[in-house]
Amino acid sequence: MSDRLESLFSLAAEVTAAQSEAEVLSVIVTEGVELAEASAAVVGLLDGDFVKLAAAVGYPEGYLDRWAAFPLEAGTPMADVIASKEPLYCSSREERDQRWPRFRGTGNAGSEAFVVLPLAGRDVMLGALTLSYDDKRAFEHEERVFIEAFSAQCALALERARATAAEFVSRTRTERLQRFTARLAPALTVSAVTEIAIDKALNASGGKAAVLALGSDDGRRIELVAVGGTIVSDEMRSITVLPSDHGSALGEVFRGREPLWLGDREAWEHYPTSIGRPAALRAAAVLPVATADRFFGVLAIAFDSGRPFPDAERRFLLAIAGQTAQALDRARLYEEQSHIAHVLQQSLLPKAVPSLRGVELATRYHAVGRATATGGDFYDVFEAGGSHFVVIGDVCGKGPKAAALTALCRHTLRACVSLTPDTRPSELLTVLNRIMLENNSTDPNADIEFASVTCMLLETTGKKLTATLSSGGHPPTLVRRDAGSIDSYGPTGPLIGVDNAATFTEHIVEFEPGDMVILHTDGLTDARDEHGNRVGEESLRATIESLALGAGPETLVSAFDALLEGLEIADDIAIVALQSDKRPAPPTRATSPARKRLRELDLA
Repeated sequence: MSDRLESLFSLAAEVTAAQSEAEVLSVIVTEGVELAEASAAVVGLLDGDFVKLAAAVGYPEGYLDRWAAFPLEAGTPMADVIASKEPLYCSSREERDQRWPRFRGTGNAGSEAFVVLPLAGRDVMLGALTLSYDDKRAFEHEERVFIEAFSAQCALALERARATAAEFVSRTRTERLQRFTARLAPALTVSAVTEIAIDKALNASGGKAAVLALGSDDGRRIELVAVGGTIVSDEMRSITVLPSDHGSALGEVFRGREPLWLGDREAWEHYPTSIGRPAALRAAAVLPVATADRFFGVLAIAFDSGRPFPDAERRFLLAIAGQTAQALDRARLYEEQSHIAHVLQQSLLPKAVPSLRGVELATRYHAVGRATATGGDFYDVFEAGGSHFVVIGDVCGKGPKAAALTALCRHTLRACVSLTPDTRPSELLTVLNRIMLENNSTDPNADIEFASVTCMLLETTGKKLTATLSSGGHPPTLVRRDAGSIDSYGPTGPLIGVDNAATFTEHIVEFEPGDMVILHTDGLTDARDEHGNRVGEESLRATIESLALGAGPETLVSAFDALLEGLEIADDIAIVALQSDKRPAPPTRATSPARKRLRELDLA
């Protein structure tokens, strides 16, 4: 007995060292047969309401085929042992035929006795182990104790292997779900989400085909927005729209908004209408894609083998659908906010730049950062009593507050000129400074709202084009002369909205034919290369100087586009470039000398 106990301890160590369920089963049916002095062994494991043979040794080829899987019903030794959780000993063929008449006349002629042992874990019944013997056997008490101790060791090893495997699967699924979520996180459009979701859902689930279908805005159609996988029919790729009452499993989930777990082909074919069901696909999970308050559509993932979809896998697949829904929700919100921001931004820029006689003009606007945040850079060109104002500015911040401040600047300047067409640029900035100070919050903890603005009045007298510049804290205005030299005109006063006593002076600039004026916001010079170096005024000048003599405004702004390519742009950029026509312009009426000072206006 001591030798057998030593062998039992050795077997226990061997099954304990086994890393997987398959390895444990291999040890049971090979080492266990020898240890128990049996001629054959077979392990049956519970799978729902069935017992499936998982490992065997010592039986003739084909002998166990009919028992590969059988219902867990009374009347078979294994089923009876699993139900009772008690070992069963049969000493001879005659005893077997008496106790289980259905086996009379069957079996291996060389097999007489057998024992069926429960494989019971700590909390769950796993299955049963049958050991067969060539001769009749009495199974004395000492042998029974030994065999039952052996089966208990096997059950514990199987339970541990399953727990290890379950932990590995759970950890793997968690990691896959984390990667899935991480990949979806930066997707900011619905199309980006759908493309990533299909690809990553297949990777995470191990599926062979997947379809993502979203409801149309009116809810009457199912739009197939993405199809992917290694087993995909042409029909699946060709269909783009289905009616909401479609008879497929996809249509069923779209209407009922409850998941379908189609574990085998028979369950799947309960829905005879399909969008393409290749024979190689055997099972499918058809899942609603929805958040707590919004239903988007259906995610279907198909597999090339039947599967029972246990609870852990169901939770995992539903989590994939849930993450897809959250990403779609974020993308739709982002697209809506982006559209609103775009419309708002466009409303803050002139719809069209008026034609200026004797002047060629080009503009650029680069919006950077989040598409949902309205920038504070702006430009405008508008008429003023036969002349024209060109305005460029940059208000502090982004978003709704910046948009409101931009609108305040633009509309204040236009309103002033509309009321008094012969207003000078410095007077415009004085009024704008007062209005912004009045608009600032009285809360001492609130951020101060301010702006940098350049106003330029273009006047044509006879054949001469003159610009009057006034600038509140804005980057210098550059003038490239037709001969190639560059003049710079800096601010003539402080930032707008900071100092109630601020005053603004003016630069008077006369143009010769071919001279070009460049106005820009500081986002242009603040752009940085990969080493963190700013573009700066020198690079700006170098770009201007690199232009061929006689190059026009559109060529210049295109050169700035090329300068910015590949750089990190941290702020919006507005650019206005205009050039005096080399051909003499026809005269326009001169500005009236009689001006009504804006300080006499009450615009509050």
